[in-house]
Amino acid sequence: MIRAGDRAPNITCAEVLQPAGAAWPPPDLAGQSIVIFVWLAENDLPSMRLFEIWNKAVDECAGKLVQLVFVTTAADASLRAWLPDHPVKGWLLHDPDATTAQRFGMEMEGFVFVDRDHRVAGFERGWTPNVFKIDAMLAGRATPFDIEPFRRHRKPDVVPSNDVYVSPTRRPENNRNAAYLDDHWMSEGVRVREYLATLYEVHESRMELVAPLDDEARFDFLLAPPQHETPDMMRRMMREGIERHFNIRVVRELRPMDVYVMTAPNGIMGANAEGGGGGGMVTSFYEAYEAVETVSVDPTTDAAVIDAVKSLKAAGGSDDQRHARFLAMFEALKGRARGQAVPTGNMSMSGSTTLEQLSHTLEGLLGRLVVDAAGASRFSSFDVSIRSAGGADGLLAALRDQLGVVVTPDRRDIELLVIKPA
Repeated sequence: MIRAGDRAPNITCAEVLQPAGAAWPPPDLAGQSIVIFVWLAENDLPSMRLFEIWNKAVDECAGKLVQLVFVTTAADASLRAWLPDHPVKGWLLHDPDATTAQRFGMEMEGFVFVDRDHRVAGFERGWTPNVFKIDAMLAGRATPFDIEPFRRHRKPDVVPSNDVYVSPTRRPENNRNAAYLDDHWMSEGVRVREYLATLYEVHESRMELVAPLDDEARFDFLLAPPQHETPDMMRRMMREGIERHFNIRVVRELRPMDVYVMTAPNGIMGANAEGGGGGGMVTSFYEAYEAVETVSVDPTTDAAVIDAVKSLKAAGGSDDQRHARFLAMFEALKGRARGQAVPTGNMSMSGSTTLEQLSHTLEGLLGRLVVDAAGASRFSSFDVSIRSAGGADGLLAALRDQLGVVVTPDRRDIELLVIKPA
């Protein structure tokens, strides 16, 4: 199997569709990096939205020593009928036999990053080119890629049992895998609290760890019962099995807490009536943080990464040293419950999000839980584009004036999921 650090195999194709009349590989490829996106849907064409994102990434990489290569296995007739009305930038290669994907060991759609020495820098799942990571690779900085391609899930070879198999993970940091199928449930590379949050369908900010567990230790969990069970029963069996294994109990308790309450008295500016679930939001810091200017905040985990950026500011060192420390701290902080303090410098937030995602992002920035009392569906998406100055006060003013979201301090009884010794 091809892994990060291995010599990259050759990219092959039946035809170069874009640029028209070009041939792969180009004569000036030496010394350039390559970002390959593999689309393995034989009969389905990528959505226009995907190509819009791809084209934007190509524009952002213009003038850099990198080639962006879109490799698709889509049916030839469909591609030719579709392409005239849907311009694609960069390279578009038709590989109907999926030879390139097989050479890289890819069984699902995703990216391969190849450095200027034509060695595999890493892999990444998803459909959106990460220009931040592309720039890091071009600069020779450490970048949290997956070291192996993501493969289709296969049922583990274990003796069926109603007990939960628990073992320390062998997966590297920033590498998780999960499957919820009819005959087995599994999650690999996760912390205990992180996985219990998934099983109980709560955010980690609403959890408290009292039991003497190592909150940084990561495990693999597997439940493969001999009989068929409903999803609700599988969830219950997985919860109970984890509690038995670690000698813990999970209870719900009300706690009086200082919180922020989020409302939208006059509606949210830019809300999409049809919803859509949100597409992720980027929080950027400028002026105050010099080398590390843009941080992607994952609203499904935690914005405590802001503390890492603050500590980088105080630590000094070269740009590359600070960037490497930032990446290390980013991985260590992902998934923790909440951050500590809002940055004192200027900040901007942009992208598509939901009220639920926004509330968890604000929790990390403000250091308190945020209660959503806006009255809208938590799954309705809206566009965020705000810029603030002056720390927490500036952020709250920008949310009010530019988004219509009012965030005020309060004290309320909050239900927490508490992990206690059995």
